[in-house]
Amino acid sequence: MREVISSSLPKPVRDSLRNSLKEGVVAEAVIKVFDYYLIPFALFIGAANRHIGLLVSIPSLLSSLSRLIVVKSVEIFGGRHRLIVTAVLVQTFCLALITLLAVSRIPGRIFIYIGVVSLFTVFGGLMGPPWGSMVSDYLPADQRGRFFGWRSRFTSIAGIVSVIFWGGLLQITEKISPLVGFMILFGIATLLRLLSFVYMKRMVEVPIYHPEAKKPFSFFKFIRIFKKSNFLKFLFYIISFTAATQLASPFFNVFMLRQLDFSYISYSSVHLAFTVTGLIAFPIWGRHADAVGNVPVIKNTGLLLPLIPLLWILARHPLEFMAVEALSGFLSSGFNLCTTNFIYESVSPHQRMPVLAYYNLLNGAGVFIGATLGGFLSSRLPPLLGESLYGLFILSAGMRFLANAFLSRRFGEIREKVPRVSSTRLYMSVLGFRPLSGENVEYEAFPLSRFFRRGGRKKKKG
Repeated sequence: MREVISSSLPKPVRDSLRNSLKEGVVAEAVIKVFDYYLIPFALFIGAANRHIGLLVSIPSLLSSLSRLIVVKSVEIFGGRHRLIVTAVLVQTFCLALITLLAVSRIPGRIFIYIGVVSLFTVFGGLMGPPWGSMVSDYLPADQRGRFFGWRSRFTSIAGIVSVIFWGGLLQITEKISPLVGFMILFGIATLLRLLSFVYMKRMVEVPIYHPEAKKPFSFFKFIRIFKKSNFLKFLFYIISFTAATQLASPFFNVFMLRQLDFSYISYSSVHLAFTVTGLIAFPIWGRHADAVGNVPVIKNTGLLLPLIPLLWILARHPLEFMAVEALSGFLSSGFNLCTTNFIYESVSPHQRMPVLAYYNLLNGAGVFIGATLGGFLSSRLPPLLGESLYGLFILSAGMRFLANAFLSRRFGEIREKVPRVSSTRLYMSVLGFRPLSGENVEYEAFPLSRFFRRGGRKKKKG
């Protein structure tokens, strides 16, 4: 921890970074509930495919629209930190409501459930840009990739433990009562979110000293400034790729639980494979992004991600689905980490918070479009190979491929002093078969290489 958090940083900042780690570990368990168990609970209370589409798309749309008032909300609450801790308290309240909703028999409770999830997501949207802005202000640019990759390793460990725990809990209680399992699940999540509030409260606000920081930065000014820029081309690519992904992604869960009738243990194991490879790959992608730039990682991982929905069609056994999700976690960890880091590096500190808000607004619109269209098409596309969802998976893969083919070439790396590397060289280095040479970076091989050669860890100095 001392190596990642530089001793040259002020003590309040160092303490805040440590608390951000603790909060992230606790919050990750709650995030895994929202990532993987919202849809199983919706199916438990009688949701149809159209409801699943709404459960993903409506919260995303409302959360996206909330980004328009992020800057104003920070002013109203008197700072980024105050808004963040207030949002965490509201989310705690939402989790408590879902716990109560599990035992209720209110007519139309699926729509009440969607409303509560939307409220949780809206406040998550409000706190996201201030949190990203505040934490990125703690660190100089050349330390962000390493810190966020390192932090992601710890949160991923928490994610692994929580996925195992939540899946085991639902599997054990299913024989007694699925209702009891979901009540315990959301009850524990409520307490964990309350604990994350405690850690968040201990973080400090770093003032933004910049003459432009107090000037309004509206959405239309954002579009006008970046209209012909590299950043807007990057943004358009991400939105398109997100919409293509969300076309099928929510229905992977439906496919496992409803079509294949997976147990909760098998269901959780598939998602666990995604989390485990993310745990291993996050810090490695972070180091490589520091060395060669974020854009090469984004483009190279985005090139292979269209294969994931196609592999879902080919898989038959839970172990095969685990292998597919392991590949997805490996690729997605690099794609998501470098997407965030690219935004941090593309804008100045005083613009970072509103730009993050507007980015999430537009990216959330991509989620809404993709999930809504997926919900609409899921029951209307003709069955392929006996499965109604296979057509949706193929369509998602095709749209991801088109986004890469036509949009990924339009934007480039903003750092000037980074070496150009081929796709083969980058992947060989990440996997540990052929480390990058001549770069001033610490190299750590991906553990897979240890099955093929000795000396999995090397250090190279340029």
